[in-house]
Amino acid sequence: MPQTQLKLTRVDMAHDGRREGVRPGISTPSAQRMLIGSALDPMGAGVIALAVQPLLRTGERIRAIVPEDYSQSRFHVVTQQRCICFDRRQNTIAAAFEVRTVVRAELAQDDLSHRADVECSTGSFVELRTQGPDDARILGTAVLRAGQEALHDVETLVPAESADRRADSMIASGPGRWSVVVTRDQVRARDVSRVLQALTPMLRNPLLARLCLESVVITVDGYDEVDQELWEIAEVRTFVQHLDLQFPYWFYFLDKEEPGLLAVVRGVLPVDFTADEIGERLTSWWVPSMKQVTQFAGLDDGDTDITDVMIQRSLSYLRRAPGEPVTPPLPAIAEPPDEPAPDDTPEPLDPVAVMGDLAGLLAGLPPARWPQQQNGLLVFFWSVLKEKGRLRQQTQVEHVRAVASLLALHKLRTLFRFQAFGEGEAEGTYSFPSADLVGAYPRAEPFWIGVHAGADATFDARIDTRDGTSWAVEALNDLADGQYDELVSALRRTLKENAFFVTLWMSGEQDAVYPVPDAVVSEVADGDLDGSLADAWDWLVDQGR
Repeated sequence: MPQTQLKLTRVDMAHDGRREGVRPGISTPSAQRMLIGSALDPMGAGVIALAVQPLLRTGERIRAIVPEDYSQSRFHVVTQQRCICFDRRQNTIAAAFEVRTVVRAELAQDDLSHRADVECSTGSFVELRTQGPDDARILGTAVLRAGQEALHDVETLVPAESADRRADSMIASGPGRWSVVVTRDQVRARDVSRVLQALTPMLRNPLLARLCLESVVITVDGYDEVDQELWEIAEVRTFVQHLDLQFPYWFYFLDKEEPGLLAVVRGVLPVDFTADEIGERLTSWWVPSMKQVTQFAGLDDGDTDITDVMIQRSLSYLRRAPGEPVTPPLPAIAEPPDEPAPDDTPEPLDPVAVMGDLAGLLAGLPPARWPQQQNGLLVFFWSVLKEKGRLRQQTQVEHVRAVASLLALHKLRTLFRFQAFGEGEAEGTYSFPSADLVGAYPRAEPFWIGVHAGADATFDARIDTRDGTSWAVEALNDLADGQYDELVSALRRTLKENAFFVTLWMSGEQDAVYPVPDAVVSEVADGDLDGSLADAWDWLVDQGR
């Protein structure tokens, strides 16, 4: 069989984030209570937390506070995003690093002090000094846990048929074994993008998915001189765990005559895993993912027992002794007949079905050139955020936040139109149309705005019912400002950078449809950015950071 080497180049960001079929579930770590140093009482920790809070990013939560020295003039503050050195005397952040880059953290000691030694994926080390060994252990645990949880802040690729030139090229080359090579530099940088670029086309074309069944070989280069097994190396384990969260389809694609699948399995599981742990991972993550691709490839048609055979082969692979074959053999798979290409133009979203009663407020927002298309943009963004669980309206207070979210999306739409098309308002002149959205349901009722503002420590305007509704408008403005950065960041993570930008760009077209087809995203993203297109891109990159 021919050996095909995949070329790994730039990342294809054309995936539009849609979810099709059943997504396998995986549990993420639950929120942990705040850890504090052994010499710090809860009240003292609370004082430090209040001092640090205004310096944090939107949505950033404190997970641990540990004093650096006995004078307690500096503190190590660990959040789910960063490890911060907080200077209490200056009331500033003296230093910080992202926990997403952490590979390991362990207790260390020298003649001067105790410390937690943190190794980052860049190869650099950070020494976090503490008062004693207990504090170093607490700090190291908090940093490592935050780094591990950061790996769960990723999106899982799902099989979704779409145009992909790389998939067409791979099909044209005929059946074969596909080789994916991971370099040590990619491992140390936690850069899974190149591997995903090589694997993603297999999830975009059902015929290619059939051709790639148990035909992919994955290897990790650069560790020949290391005595440890690959799955025992901390940075390799971190890389594989990050990769698995985005691409869990190993038991469908990887060649079961090669050791690559075993390296992935052992890299994801604890070093000393139990039968229960591998059984749980198989039943809740890997096998459901395998079934997804089987259905996508058209192999689960009821005429064959291909799914059962693949499960048996997977168990045989994991249980076999060295040199034993994997059984049973795969049945011959016939290529599906050619079918006419379906019309992939998406149906317009129903605003009421997506937004509920809030859809009635769209007409009251300041209009754009093409109101229907512009409202379609807001409805589409709303559907994306709603699917991520960010826009709930089960209570009155949640309804107030939803109204503020609508204002935040209106701000994004308006400011982008100014950057891209010279229409609308610039950041310096834009003001939320909150006054039009304060009032009787489905608008935000002043009473419930007050309830929300009263629970929000960041809002300090006076709430006085004798002052009409001006305080309610101010409170809603404040809430919408806070929602803006959160929602823009969430849209960027979900849609990915290219699709997010092109979706906003296409809002300037009278016949725009949402979601924007992948082919349109690729055409715009692959072109040269110049003029207003480049200006709008640069502006959007800085939003929500």
